Amino acid sequence: METRTPSLHWLAQEIGFDTDLLRQFVYNRREHIHLEKKKKTNGQIRTITVPSKQFKNALRIINRRLLQPIGFHKCFYLKPKSSFYEMLRSHRQFYFTWTCDIDDFYPSISSRMIMNSLLAKGFDKENAELLTRLTTHNNQLPQGFPTSSSLAAFVLIPILDRLEGLYPNHKLFVSLYADNVAISAKFDPRRFKGTIIRVFQKYKFRLDKFSGLEREGVREIMGSVKKRGSGYLVARQYIRNLRDRIFSLSKDLEHANTKGFRKTVDSIRGKLAFVRTINANQFNSLARHCDRLHVALVLPKSNSLS
Repeated sequence: METRTPSLHWLAQEIGFDTDLLRQFVYNRREHIHLEKKKKTNGQIRTITVPSKQFKNALRIINRRLLQPIGFHKCFYLKPKSSFYEMLRSHRQFYFTWTCDIDDFYPSISSRMIMNSLLAKGFDKENAELLTRLTTHNNQLPQGFPTSSSLAAFVLIPILDRLEGLYPNHKLFVSLYADNVAISAKFDPRRFKGTIIRVFQKYKFRLDKFSGLEREGVREIMGSVKKRGSGYLVARQYIRNLRDRIFSLSKDLEHANTKGFRKTVDSIRGKLAFVRTINANQFNSLARHCDRLHVALVLPKSNSLS
């Protein structure tokens, strides 16, 4: 599929990039990306497609100027001015919550699915083809591209529309944060399991990691957060691992100016920000841990979910 020059000129004008540079991103893709292997918490390996600095900058501008202004479904929470915290808060009014994951979420989204979602959003065929070529790799939506979460949100719109239709008659509330699915109701919603699975299967997605319900005590929410009564806690193992990483960092301060050290600091800060949004007491405990070890990582205090 050849990308037409008028589409390249259109995109260059929209994002303020040189046409020849965009043409390189389209036709010499492998020179502008590299693959990284990262281990998940369950031990499995995740492949991250990392764009070059220039390519990443172009993708960020495409996302900010062309994709995000279109808007997202109200039940999808991985979007600007929202968060995992907002996702959890949307389920607080329901007593029963049931969770699952979309298996191989990004790799399950093909170039054709992206193309169709862009056409549905009003892009003409030539421009949709160009954006699809720029934002996919090996006929898949790559993890690591700044545009991937927005495009995934567009692909999920028909699914969310169908699931939202269950609420008026059955009071079943469904929301997504990337590949995390949460279903809540004032009754046990597991009797709708078959219906929900079939809705996702129709759009080529498979659900797994279903978590059961308990009427009392601590319930696991999205793997790393637990619900107790009306409040939330970050899972004990998550906190323990984070404390260990902070301790290891405190023993490696002589490498503070290296790229690897700064990358570790950014990762830990992101995890601290997550804990802060879920439970203030747990965040404050980690802050004291940082202070004792003389590690300056703590973020400004903020409201949490609990």
